[in-house]
Amino acid sequence: MASLNYPETTKWVVAHNNNDVFHVCEVTPQNCFTTGQPFMEVFDTKEELLLVFPTLSSHFFEPSFSEELVEETFNP
Repeated sequence: MASLNYPETTKWVVAHNNNDVFHVCEVTPQNCFTTGQPFMEVFDTKEELLLVFPTLSSHFFEPSFSEELVEETFNP
């Protein structure tokens, strides 16, 4: 089992089986990351991660929300 515990700076991790399972995680200095996957790659930036795993770019998106939907959800 691979892990990354309390890194000194924020790291980006890809845990994978080198086939069809890829988990991406941002690990900040106050956090830990552990995986049961057989491989774990650690990068200093998201850009470095995407250079090695370009197909993972689809995992990142800009969150958006509708103020109307929020209003309807919390004030029915």
